[in-house]
Amino acid sequence: RNFLQYTHSVYIARMSEFAMQMFDKAKKKAAMVGVKRSSQRLEDEEEGSDIGLPFAPPPERREGALSIPKVAGAILATVCIAALVSALFTSGGGGSKPARAPSSTSGSSAKPGNMGSAKPGSTPPSSSDSEAVETPTSPGNNNGTSGTDMAGGQKSQVLPAASLEEKVDSKHIRVHLERLYTIALENGGNRAMGNSGYNASVQYVLSTLATMPGLSVSVHDFVVNKNTLDATKPAILYIPSISAGVTKDTDFATMSNTGFGNISGVLIPSGFDADGSASGASNGCNANGTSDFGAVAAAADAGLPVIALVERGGCFFSDKMHHARDAGAKAVLIYNSNDGPVFAGTLGSAGDISKHLPSLGVSASLGHELLDLYSSCPFSKSNVLSRSRPLHHTHSSFAANTHDAPPPTSPLHSQPRQDTEACHGMEVGVVVSGSFEVITSQNIIAETETGDDTSVIVVGAHLDGVEAGAGINDNGSGSSTVLELARVFSALAYPSSAEDVMSLLLPVANRVRFCWWGGEESGLLGSRAYVKHLNQTGQLYRVALNLNFDMLASPNYKTGVYNGSDSDKQESNAVPGSTYIMKVFTDFFDTLESPWTPSAFTGRSDYGPFLEMGIPAGGLDTGAEGIKSIDERKRFGGLARTAFDPCYHQDCDDLYNVNMEEIALLSRGIAHTLQHLATDDQLRNTLNFPLSTAASRRIATAAVYKHRVPVASLLFRGHDLLY
Repeated sequence: RNFLQYTHSVYIARMSEFAMQMFDKAKKKAAMVGVKRSSQRLEDEEEGSDIGLPFAPPPERREGALSIPKVAGAILATVCIAALVSALFTSGGGGSKPARAPSSTSGSSAKPGNMGSAKPGSTPPSSSDSEAVETPTSPGNNNGTSGTDMAGGQKSQVLPAASLEEKVDSKHIRVHLERLYTIALENGGNRAMGNSGYNASVQYVLSTLATMPGLSVSVHDFVVNKNTLDATKPAILYIPSISAGVTKDTDFATMSNTGFGNISGVLIPSGFDADGSASGASNGCNANGTSDFGAVAAAADAGLPVIALVERGGCFFSDKMHHARDAGAKAVLIYNSNDGPVFAGTLGSAGDISKHLPSLGVSASLGHELLDLYSSCPFSKSNVLSRSRPLHHTHSSFAANTHDAPPPTSPLHSQPRQDTEACHGMEVGVVVSGSFEVITSQNIIAETETGDDTSVIVVGAHLDGVEAGAGINDNGSGSSTVLELARVFSALAYPSSAEDVMSLLLPVANRVRFCWWGGEESGLLGSRAYVKHLNQTGQLYRVALNLNFDMLASPNYKTGVYNGSDSDKQESNAVPGSTYIMKVFTDFFDTLESPWTPSAFTGRSDYGPFLEMGIPAGGLDTGAEGIKSIDERKRFGGLARTAFDPCYHQDCDDLYNVNMEEIALLSRGIAHTLQHLATDDQLRNTLNFPLSTAASRRIATAAVYKHRVPVASLLFRGHDLLY
């Protein structure tokens, strides 16, 4: 009560000061009556112009200059509101309170328009139903659940008509998308971290934020290792035993953060001992070389260059690569499990990536073919003695396919063979060209100047894209939406018109921190570095929750809500809070009778580092490379058996690859959820994440930020496969 009274007094003081400023402004304009306006540009600069600004006020607002009668009306209205609010605070506690989300003890509200209100024609939930703890599901078009959430029974509600939801304008989001697309076109067609396109994107966001008062803006630098493939020299996999040859992107693909080299050697699968017998461990996850890589180690000890063949699954790709390297392999091929196609995973960026082996992901069919070829001529230590005849490929023939770089001389070419008709092994060539570098990249942070700084809501989206294209859906859509949210918060904190003054109904109880992350596509590098920085400086406990928005405009979309109830699968203590955040989103869509579906909470985007530290998280997405089911087509439209974003990580992810109708809906849901959370003065209790618990979250960073994150079922880091 004391906090609200204090906020009320500050609010009245600010409104009075603002009214006087408006009055002075109107007098100055009145003095100009009769004076010929020689330049419309002056008015545009004062009120907001379509030229040069990424977001301009509606034309009708620009044309209607503030007049003394308008200002007088605004002052009168402000005084009336002040009197009303004063009456509410001095009523002895028996009157109604300012509108906000109901407390955890108040249950569901039955006001019209509330998220918890029953839909026409539906049966209101019984009291027993409202006390049940359910996992949100998505039945039919009215996806979601009735009843309570795991945070203690609190029901979310639609806030008053003058809300953030109505202030968000998808036209502004479109302008940001257009500018990001132009930036990509002007910088080699992409906005990838470490490239000029990303640097230009950072400058665009910073210049846009500079027009927004009420936000404290900073840049967080972080240092990363980066490898860059040579675009003029595509990777090559040369297998003489397969006469038809193999094709890049059909049979094999280059792993992210692969090592570089030109390797010619003998192919040996994991799962075989030095004597050639099967060891029973074939996935390369056992660090003991005598178990998974016994034959590899024996061949390497004999002086043979070895290319290891490993099956996907069981552990991270980086683990497989490290274990093969420790056994003496010079390169590694990881083939897909079951009947999976070619894939490109990531080896991560931790440690010295200059020591990574050249690594390729290959299709299951090619992997099984290589296993069959190997079984006809298995390695054993007894017949490792070399051959008198050369490899199937000669230096010259191999060089013709490897950018005129001959394979290194090896014992395979020089030592005589005891039995010229005996098995001579299967030779393979791997060539991956590129360079390593250490770069400094940036995150952008913009924080409100008001609100509880021990209850910070981090709202983030990654700003970078992949090198293949402009990255407009992934993730210009998310970063543009966050930029629009920052504009709306700024406008409400520092209103520029009487209309905006009247819309400021509620104080913001919690501080909001808008973030644009770098390096997500390279493995959540920016968000991970920022969380690490907060942890090391003792500031992480101030973060109450994280909202993340990645790919909000897929053309063959689904409306996906991060499934907060899955956060227990991430070995996280953030289950109750994450489930509550999910419910605020789903209540919004349910009220509109708009379908939604749970999205896997796998740590695939920048919320992952927050979840790892036990911080509640939530967000929305519209699908990536996943295939839309027939049921999803019935509920969301579009094409079944087709990717949600057919241009995912491709050069066609451009300005024509976004669904503006879907992003308009999602931006409204995001604005509603953000206002609901930002105005909850008991947010930590609502999330079941008290400050005392948050303060105890600080743990040794070495245990968290190593190359293998402590998340049991983590499939992705960013959009790159980890295992």
